[in-house]
Amino acid sequence: MLLLLSLIGSVYLLFSHWQILYAAAETNGFCSSASTSLGSTTSESACTSATYSRWSAPIAGVPAPIFAMVLLILILFFELRRSLKTEILFSLYCFLFIGTAGYLLLNFLELKKPCGFCLTAHSINLLLCLLFYLRQKELGGEKKELKAVVWFTALLVYLVSSIITGVLVESVLLPAIAKAKGWQYYLTAKSMRYEKFLLPETDLRTPNVVLGTGKKFKMTMVIDYTCIHCRDHLFQLSRTLNYLNKQAEIKFILNPLDAECNFQSGGDQKGACGFARVSLCLKDGEETKDFFQYMFEAPESALVSIDTLLKTLKFDETRTQQIVACYNSEPIKTELSRHIEFAIKNRLLGTPVTFYADKKVVGQMSMSQWIEFLNH
Repeated sequence: MLLLLSLIGSVYLLFSHWQILYAAAETNGFCSSASTSLGSTTSESACTSATYSRWSAPIAGVPAPIFAMVLLILILFFELRRSLKTEILFSLYCFLFIGTAGYLLLNFLELKKPCGFCLTAHSINLLLCLLFYLRQKELGGEKKELKAVVWFTALLVYLVSSIITGVLVESVLLPAIAKAKGWQYYLTAKSMRYEKFLLPETDLRTPNVVLGTGKKFKMTMVIDYTCIHCRDHLFQLSRTLNYLNKQAEIKFILNPLDAECNFQSGGDQKGACGFARVSLCLKDGEETKDFFQYMFEAPESALVSIDTLLKTLKFDETRTQQIVACYNSEPIKTELSRHIEFAIKNRLLGTPVTFYADKKVVGQMSMSQWIEFLNH
């Protein structure tokens, strides 16, 4: 009964995984002359956070619930046929215990926002392992010379069958469910709103930030640090990079929609010019990274003033004075004007605008759109 309950739970988790990735409403967020005040919509449920984790599809892009489903089906098969090698069943339960314990630790140590349903499913799996251990204390003493071979074979069969099942399920079952449920993103993914556009070369001095880990690629983004849609756009990119195990080096072209320095924008993003100038005064590396995290991860209430920014970044007094002198200097104001002129010349009149390879996307993207954009 517990095995069937755990299997049903894994099926539900798989459906939730797909629903979060493919059923989310599309967004066309874009800051322009009609920009609204600052804000953030990056709050998410614990289940959503778990789905966006890099561990939600750990091998070959196959969702973790599929690995659990295949393992539970194999265990159920050998439980019903106990005349077969009991050691295979023992090894499968060991895989279940290791996987469950590992994901329990990840829920608390990495996600720091445990998914309630996931914890329930993991608890059932641990109970299954405990009950099997109590029933089979005598296992392990017979045919020890075959144990390594049996374990290796069981692991190989399990992983290969999981990957094959994952590919088949996502090739056949997922499209059918998407059509039945009306998941428009999945059904219209190939018609995503990007256009062919090769950004001209420029000698602008740009802030650069590296996000994610894994295979590295480069992109350029036109942003206003105070634009709500830029904040959400980069938040979704960060989750996507974790999910795809990729790393992005992002070059920022600054387009603050603040009439203080950008007279043609007519925007109302107050303070955007000051934050943009500060970013041009920072050194590449830790200073830029800390600034980026502050601007795009801090709550709205923290984006108050340059003084608050410098205090939060904890520069020493000498460095703080250097930055203050820099962002008020004419050369930096001129450099920012060059950024704005470049944006206007190329008709990049709002934010965010993203360039990757020969593609251009206007507006903020959801995680599902980022996946489509980076994979095609």
